[in-house]
Amino acid sequence: MPRTPLALIIDSPWLPGYAGVSHLDYYLDPECWFQVNLRFAREFPEVIPLPSWWVEYGMAIEPSVFGNRIHFFPNQTPGQTPILNRLADAANWPPVNPYTDGLMAFALHLYRIQQPRIHKAGFITPVVTARGPLCLASFLRGVTQFMMDLTEDPEGVHRLLDAATAAIIRWL
Repeated sequence: MPRTPLALIIDSPWLPGYAGVSHLDYYLDPECWFQVNLRFAREFPEVIPLPSWWVEYGMAIEPSVFGNRIHFFPNQTPGQTPILNRLADAANWPPVNPYTDGLMAFALHLYRIQQPRIHKAGFITPVVTARGPLCLASFLRGVTQFMMDLTEDPEGVHRLLDAATAAIIRWL
């Protein structure tokens, strides 16, 4: 009888705990990151990991390029503080450069150095990932303020969503 495939989101909120390592080691030590992901792939070969071999820092990569303050902790995913106090300021943001801006630069570097090892171990990185424009906008303004913005300044929200969308496209 055929088995139903099982796919799971495999990411940093739970991988460090599964492997018994700190979040800081998982995020900042490339060897630790590789070994944790390799361990999962070998222990659960029947699971389809989505995304596979994901370089991510909680939900912090995209907001970091706009200047959100990112807070790192030993045993939990990063937190963040929104910094976009005036919605109108989003209209003046320069284009995002994923190779130099925020945590995107670190994530891309880690992919570059780990990709040959991932392939050598017999695995691939079949998908790329990003938060969507609404999610990113809510991180930049805070959820409550963003919801208020939707009714108080719809044109400003559109400008923020345009900036978020452009950044996400460049990131992907």
